[in-house]
Amino acid sequence: MNVNENISQLMEEIMKELSKSNNEVQSSEELGTEAYVSLIDAADYLGYEPKYMYQLNYNNKIPYYRPNNGKVRYKVKDLNEFNGRNRNQTYNEFVVERTKKR
Repeated sequence: MNVNENISQLMEEIMKELSKSNNEVQSSEELGTEAYVSLIDAADYLGYEPKYMYQLNYNNKIPYYRPNNGKVRYKVKDLNEFNGRNRNQTYNEFVVERTKKR
């Protein structure tokens, strides 16, 4: 096998893996906002460590579910709302809001 054949074989393998991950993302999007995810998945989705998710739970900073005192679950909708909190306005939004108040 020459170098070009090795490269093309590696590219095919990479494309297969990318296709698999795209299918996984698509299927998770199809679940919608009413889907529940595990603590590990929620931490990954928000970009946090699982340890920090436990702290958020303990301090009641994020809504979570524990059916029958089992594993912690999160609604995707709740994660999106949590992720969008404390949004800073753009200068234009600030000016528009300020002129409406006058």
